[in-house]
Amino acid sequence: MLPTTAVTSIILPLVFVLVCCSLCTVLSFYSPCTSGLSATRYFFIYAATQIYGILVHTQLIGKLGWLEYVFCTPSNHRVHHASNVQYLDKNMGMVFIIWDRLFGTYKDEETNKPIEYGLTKKVEHQNALTLIFHEWIQIAKDVMQKGMTLKDKLGYLFAAPGWSHDGSSKTSKQLQRDYYYQLQEERKK
Repeated sequence: MLPTTAVTSIILPLVFVLVCCSLCTVLSFYSPCTSGLSATRYFFIYAATQIYGILVHTQLIGKLGWLEYVFCTPSNHRVHHASNVQYLDKNMGMVFIIWDRLFGTYKDEETNKPIEYGLTKKVEHQNALTLIFHEWIQIAKDVMQKGMTLKDKLGYLFAAPGWSHDGSSKTSKQLQRDYYYQLQEERKK
C-alpha cells in the first residue's frame, strides 16, 4: 500500500472517528445538559481515544500537513516526550493540538536537532519502584528540609516542577529563558 493510500484509506477515517468520539466524550462527560450515554458507549469512546494515544507513539510517521494544526500527530507528540530544553512542557494535548496553540504551549518539532527522550535528570536506581516514585520521594525530601517557611514548603508542593526556595534548581520556563538567551548570544558571535 502506498503511503498516500494509507493516509486516505486508514488514517483519515480513523481521525474522523476519533474526533467524533472525542466530541462525544466532552459533551457527555463534561456537559450537565447531556444524559443517557450508556456505559458501553462511554467505554468505546474511551477505548478509541486510548488507541489513538498509542498510534501517535511512533517515529515512522513524519509531518502530516494540515493535520498538524488541529490534531495531535506523531510529530508533535514526539515533542511532548522530549527532554530537550526547548520542548519542556509543550504539546500536552492528547487528541487536539489546537488547545496547545491557543494556550501558547505548542512547539513544532525542529528537524535540525534530534529529540532526546527521557527525564531531564538521571535517576540513580533503575528499578521499577524508584522509576515510578522517585519524584514523590524527592518532593518529600524537599518539603522536609530544615529551616524552611510554610510558604517554601507549599512552593515545593504546588509550584512548577524545578522550583526551589533558594534558586538551586530551575523550572522549565527558567531553563528555556536561559537556553534562548544563550542561542541569541551565540548568534551575535
